[in-house]
Amino acid sequence: MLKLILKNLWARRVRNAWLLAELILVTVLTWYITDPLFVLSYNQTLPLGYEPDGLLIAPIRSLPSTAPDYNKEEADSLHTMENMHRMLRKLRDYPGVQNAAPLVTFAFPGSGGSSYNTYAYDTLAIPASISYFIPHIGFLMVNLVRYADFWFQNL
Repeated sequence: MLKLILKNLWARRVRNAWLLAELILVTVLTWYITDPLFVLSYNQTLPLGYEPDGLLIAPIRSLPSTAPDYNKEEADSLHTMENMHRMLRKLRDYPGVQNAAPLVTFAFPGSGGSSYNTYAYDTLAIPASISYFIPHIGFLMVNLVRYADFWFQNL
């Protein structure tokens, strides 16, 4: 019986080769399509690295010179900094607000922007995400965003 099966397979080897090639092609295409889906779904289950609860981004802009409430005396850098400090104090004093801070760049946790750099010394290269903050305003970005310390737990 086994001899008959082997003889039959050998006689139809050209047809079987096409079936094997089709099977390999379908397997490769299926893997190529489904692998990114598994990676994306896994990446969405990973922790963010910070606690997004209670974070609010409120953009603050200066008035254009054509606005009716525009005050030319308030447009210099000294008054602008004083106004920013005043707004931050009012935000911090608002009930339920734990802290307030100005954003310096577009790169902050959860944003679409990013600021990355690679620091290298000899043969060691370390990629790093950079978060800018103004130290004299009186806050630490780590306390404001509440970064989590989990980086090496899941490796």
